[in-house]
Amino acid sequence: MINKEIRLNNKLGLHARPASVLVQKAEEFSSTIKLIKGDKVANVKSILGVLWLKVRDGDKLVLEAEGSDEEEAAEVITELFEEKLKELSYCNDNQGDKEQIDCISPDEMMKMLGSGMKKNLSEVG
Repeated sequence: MINKEIRLNNKLGLHARPASVLVQKAEEFSSTIKLIKGDKVANVKSILGVLWLKVRDGDKLVLEAEGSDEEEAAEVITELFEEKLKELSYCNDNQGDKEQIDCISPDEMMKMLGSGMKKNLSEVG
C-alpha cells in the first residue's frame, strides 16, 4: 500500500471538470485509490466522492493506493494534482496548444456522474 501527502494546485479548487479528469484517469487502474482529507475518505473512482471532499487550492490530502499497479497509479494521480489539474478549463475555450486532457464533453461528464452515483449508491446499500 502506498500513502503519500499531495497538494492540489488549481486556483478554482477540485470542481467538476478537474474532478472528472481525475476520476477518468483513476478508472484506468485496477488498484483501489482513495483520497483522505481530514476525517473524510473518498474513492477516487467516484466523482461524487471526490466532489464531497470539497478540495480547495493548496489543500493537503493523503493519497492511498493499494493493488497490483499502485505505484503507477500513485505516480499518475500525484502528477495530476501537482501539474495537470491546474491547466483545466472548458472545452469551448480557445486552448491553443494545450493537451487534450482538459477537454471533456458535457456528455462524457454526465456519463461519469451517472457511474459515480451508481458506485456511491452501491457502497451505501
